[in-house]
Amino acid sequence: MFIQSVPNYFFHGERKVACGDAERKALDKFKRGLADPSGRLSSWVGDDCCRWEGVSCNNRTGHVVELNLRSPSSDSLDGDGTTQTLSGKIDPSLIVLKDLNYLDLSKIDFGGYQIPSFTGSL
Repeated sequence: MFIQSVPNYFFHGERKVACGDAERKALDKFKRGLADPSGRLSSWVGDDCCRWEGVSCNNRTGHVVELNLRSPSSDSLDGDGTTQTLSGKIDPSLIVLKDLNYLDLSKIDFGGYQIPSFTGSL
């Protein structure tokens, strides 16, 4: 799944503020709904979610503006050639990310779960 509504040029550069508590909690809840056999989300620790892999924030506000969890093909295989991608479901907690304008969940195995209707509101 890939959603982009606004160019991401405005959040590059030096970041001055950390992400908000509500956004960090929402992302943490989303992470708990995923299986991560390759440890791809191992950087998702600490209070500043803007430093987490796949998360980008607005430099001025600290709000999460990009969530890019697309599994790169080189990271999708383990030593024996089996696929090691994220899997699980999309938690409704993502609705808290009001400033999100880029969402890429490509290659995540949702295992038959339906894409929730709230994603149209992101």
